Amino acid sequence: MVGLRYLIIMCLGFMSLQSCKVNNPKKIVYDTLDLREGYQLNYKLAYGDERYQFIVDMLELEPYRTFKFTMTNKGRTSAIISISQEALKSATDEKNQFGGRNDTLENYEITIWFSEKMFDDLVSSDTAYFVPDASLFGKSQNVAFYNAGLAEYRYERNGKPQVIEVMKVLEKDGDRSFLVLNDRSNPLIIKMDIDWVIWLKEVNHVWQN
Repeated sequence: MVGLRYLIIMCLGFMSLQSCKVNNPKKIVYDTLDLREGYQLNYKLAYGDERYQFIVDMLELEPYRTFKFTMTNKGRTSAIISISQEALKSATDEKNQFGGRNDTLENYEITIWFSEKMFDDLVSSDTAYFVPDASLFGKSQNVAFYNAGLAEYRYERNGKPQVIEVMKVLEKDGDRSFLVLNDRSNPLIIKMDIDWVIWLKEVNHVWQN
């Protein structure tokens, strides 16, 4: 009788343990991808038959967000780009094509990031209207994109594997898409496919103040 009672207690304990494992899965701790001056972002880029790196060196965060980009294409295209505080808040044009000259973007233009408005619209109403690939020749028409939910994305930070949470942003009536860091204070573009593709491979801390 004692043996049976012991067996029942053991079985109940095992069932309780299994229930805890099911109801309390291990929570993933996502990297915050906190960017600072001196950090370098290394993207892979595919443009037609070309394959090269797009490297972003963070130079300044305030009052303008300023970075130097360098492409490892044949021309080694490089320039310094600045984004205003107003653009970080409310811009709706993603300017993703540059020549080799330094540029301060207009207040309606942004690059590398989404603006707060774009991010907020996607969170609050699931839809945002913006220009996905503003050309070198002026303002284009806004396009509807929707929030397709959250996903995980893996990259390396100073050589160590990391995982971040990204928002999937898809074109409503087309095939263009973005993955954006799920962080209102830093809605960094992690990947975009706008007839050419760019995706984050690694982030490195290059120098310290």
